[in-house]
Amino acid sequence: MVTLYRRGFNSNWTTLPTIIARYQSTGSPSCTPLWAAMIVVNAPRGDTVDLSFTVHRDDYARALALTGKATAQFAGSTVEGDDRVAKLAVVGSGMRSHAGVAATLFGTLGREGINVRLVSTSEIKISVLVDEGELERAVRALHAAFGLAGVPGS
Repeated sequence: MVTLYRRGFNSNWTTLPTIIARYQSTGSPSCTPLWAAMIVVNAPRGDTVDLSFTVHRDDYARALALTGKATAQFAGSTVEGDDRVAKLAVVGSGMRSHAGVAATLFGTLGREGINVRLVSTSEIKISVLVDEGELERAVRALHAAFGLAGVPGS
């Protein structure tokens, strides 16, 4: 996960992701673009706004370096990262018609004391980022909570 914090928020915030995209897609011909997932932009707090995204662990160091380089032109901006996180997703088209999936997900993780670092949702999926050391325990707890404990591979 890479998170950048930009001070001096204004209506031109879109320039930052554009600049990052430019850094990711330029360079030497052997420089392959990064594939970012779980892209989350938070609402401004005061004059600061932040953007977080995940990349495959193999791309982490390059993503952190490129993001740092891209944000260097914005005074007061900082970039942080963590390469020891794991993505966990609850997926299913039935989520559209079954209320309570999010409550079960977050309630279960909360009871287990598992901190959620990032959340991304769609109509049929809730993805959360957790510390990688908590992943197996989170999966087991969620399998039990959703009645999947007897499913092969759980």
